[in-house]
Amino acid sequence: MKFKQVVYKKNLRRGRFSLDSWHVRNSSVAVSRIMSQCIIVRAEMNFMRGAIDYEAISWRFREVPEGEVMPTYRWVYDDDTGELYCEEVGREDAA
Repeated sequence: MKFKQVVYKKNLRRGRFSLDSWHVRNSSVAVSRIMSQCIIVRAEMNFMRGAIDYEAISWRFREVPEGEVMPTYRWVYDDDTGELYCEEVGREDAA
């Protein structure tokens, strides 16, 4: 049996985003589309904001060089056309 060598890519397309917990609980189409575009690495419920904060890897995010702070994204879903895209909205300080 042959095994493929797995190479860890350091400049992954990583990012953070938040989704309103109401949409996640009610399984909206937008949430399903977003989750199909990501590999969720971490999810944390933020009770103060009523949102779930995610860290993920997605081909829609830009590559993040090693040592750079992971950017924050905002997902946009158009109900009329079904178009989904994300935009970078900033980075959190590493403090």
